[in-house]
Amino acid sequence: GGASTSIDVTDAEGVLIDVIPASVSEAAGVQPGTIRVTRSDSDGPYDYVSTRSYSVTTPRTILDADTVISTIQVPEQFSTITDVTVTLNIDHSFLGDLDIFLVSPLVTVMENGSPVQKRIRVELFTDLISNGRQMVATVLDGTAFESIKGASAPYTGRFLPEGDLSNFNGIAPGGVWTLEVTDDS
Repeated sequence: GGASTSIDVTDAEGVLIDVIPASVSEAAGVQPGTIRVTRSDSDGPYDYVSTRSYSVTTPRTILDADTVISTIQVPEQFSTITDVTVTLNIDHSFLGDLDIFLVSPLVTVMENGSPVQKRIRVELFTDLISNGRQMVATVLDGTAFESIKGASAPYTGRFLPEGDLSNFNGIAPGGVWTLEVTDDS
């Protein structure tokens, strides 16, 4: 008889998604400038690093008590997300009015042993206590040390979002990502 051997190769890639809106005034609304997807090999035997940028150039107006939806299409791929960071640059008359969420494409997850299709929605922040009007190079990162709630304008640096970005871990990044921005005044 012959011997049988199997080899399991695990090659997971880290995927970072940075949503980078351009500066906007309250009258102009939110205008996401680009989304940057960075892939890197995290534990497999192959070295692979790739960065892709996607942009939305259509200006959007956000009025008081209004929600602006901005979407970015990320191409389908075989990798899964291991980390998400979000970078924001915003100029708004009152940052305390804004509630911002990042929403995944439709994904299949297991709930109670059954596959369920849904979108994962993570709160980046809501109702900041700030009289400021700008976010400049604001990076929301689940490994940061300071909460966005405890920071102050212009929020330059790395901050923990209010929601848990690791909720995106394990899903495929391909599909339509949505940035929801609500002025709740």
